[in-house]
Amino acid sequence: MNSYNARYKEQIAKFTKKDGLLAICYFGYLMALSFALSFFFQSQMAYELSIDTLLFIHRVVRPILGVAPAFVIALLRKQGLSSIGFHTKNLGKALLLGLVFSVIALMLYSGVLPGIVQGGQLQPFSVLTEALMITLVYAAWEDIVFQGYIQPRLHGIVKSNIIAVLIGALFFALVHVPVFVVVDGLSGLSILASATMAAWIGGHVIYNLVFRKYFSIFPVIMLHTFINFSSQGDIWESGVTSVDEVAPFPISFVIITVAVILWAVYESRKSKRGEAR
Repeated sequence: MNSYNARYKEQIAKFTKKDGLLAICYFGYLMALSFALSFFFQSQMAYELSIDTLLFIHRVVRPILGVAPAFVIALLRKQGLSSIGFHTKNLGKALLLGLVFSVIALMLYSGVLPGIVQGGQLQPFSVLTEALMITLVYAAWEDIVFQGYIQPRLHGIVKSNIIAVLIGALFFALVHVPVFVVVDGLSGLSILASATMAAWIGGHVIYNLVFRKYFSIFPVIMLHTFINFSSQGDIWESGVTSVDEVAPFPISFVIITVAVILWAVYESRKSKRGEAR
């Protein structure tokens, strides 16, 4: 098969209802973990710990607790790491795809273009590399869990492709909510009706479109990392205004979303033309 998402279809066809139920249980575990860690960071115990210890828990322990079950379950069920997107087939093409979209992301938000236009001063190299590595860790564990493990296995229980992706997107968005509830109480649920919630849902959808091409987790991690890195304002020392702050809507995310969707549509139509010959 040479279609745009041929490998994706081939892989998800292997997953059963049991895999789908395990994916839903995994999501439940992630929600419980998010609540537990949010309560911990708000507790008196956390206030008594050093900043370095808290950062270690947040930057190392949390990602490990989040992602470890994906590897364990995949291996125990003898599905292999390739079942969550770790393989070398078409690796060069997958990395190039991730690079192209990552460059677009890096140009937007508080990234390269606004910094150059506004005459920003780059952060020291050590600061940039540290910020990039932290962003990479945060993005990678989420992508491995939601794009590599949960989303493909949801197809084992939800046969509608669109519904399965929307459920996966909702899961991805909801896992970010507990911290708002813990910090702000019930008023924190207002995040559910926010543009941020829509961005989380939309983000999952475009990451899935990228993932589908080669069933590879690498371009997804690249894109997610550089979206976060560019949007967090860690590139310039100060004084650089984000593209989105001067636009009437979140133009950076819209541009990336449109670019990914147009690419996916083009790839899909090209594949159909090839199959028709």
